Amino acid sequence: MELIGKYKKYIIISLLVLIAFFVAYKFIKKESILETFSTSAKEDDYDYSDGNTKNDTLEKYGFHAVENYVVKEVGEVRRTPNFAPYNTIHKLRFGTKIYTKEVDSTSNIEIDPALIAREIRNDYVAVYASKPVMFSDMPVGYMAKGDFVRKSEFKNFKPEPIKPEKIEFDAGVKATIEETILTSNDGFALADDFRRYNKSVVYGDFNNDGQSDFSVLLDNADGTRSAVLIYFFNAEKNVYDLMLKKAYDGLLNIKSIKKTTSIVVNSESTSFPLDGVLITNASNSGYFHVFNPDNKSFMILPH
Repeated sequence: MELIGKYKKYIIISLLVLIAFFVAYKFIKKESILETFSTSAKEDDYDYSDGNTKNDTLEKYGFHAVENYVVKEVGEVRRTPNFAPYNTIHKLRFGTKIYTKEVDSTSNIEIDPALIAREIRNDYVAVYASKPVMFSDMPVGYMAKGDFVRKSEFKNFKPEPIKPEKIEFDAGVKATIEETILTSNDGFALADDFRRYNKSVVYGDFNNDGQSDFSVLLDNADGTRSAVLIYFFNAEKNVYDLMLKKAYDGLLNIKSIKKTTSIVVNSESTSFPLDGVLITNASNSGYFHVFNPDNKSFMILPH
């Protein structure tokens, strides 16, 4: 008890700090579009009131709430109705439900153009996390028109695939590949499709000298053949030396196999003492390429 009494002050301070962190975390964390909505909503300056009582239902102004669904793999909700940098405040997945305020075509009320302008600006539409009832209900943000559709249109809608970004290879690797393509002039080149391009280079220590080597898969123009090229890093000259180039029929895939990895060759399980390169077709059959230090050549074994 004496020990507790002695450090009572420090214990209380520590507990207060933990409580403060917990409270801050609860306020800062945003896990849903509803939370984002609640933290970003502010009162607007449009006069919706009759005296001291609000009377701004959507129906009064000739609008109604419309249920929509996001049709992008990633739909960006923006703070303002434009494509300004660092303007995204929330990212919604395909199929997320959102609401919009739209003019009710069955209404006989004369529509105020200023109200339409509040909901649609620069091809961006104000979106709501929950169904708006009042015109003073504030949106979570703005989404581009093409990023969502009405509920009636969503049933058979398929999302557009995310377009992959082209990765940047190491400068020395890229320069080596480009020089080989230029000097060979045999119709093989890096794939135009970013998905294949991004997976066309693999790395490993293919001659077990402690240096990082690489292998690249090139395709011909009509996509009917692929060529595997294996380079060793020459530390003395600080360049990559081309050690193997072999073409195969079909559009192939490439993978680096780390040494001692258990693999199947001719229906038997085995492993290699150094890294290798595996190329496969759509049926997952193909060839291992493993360097033999004794005769300075590659063994090409069926997968």
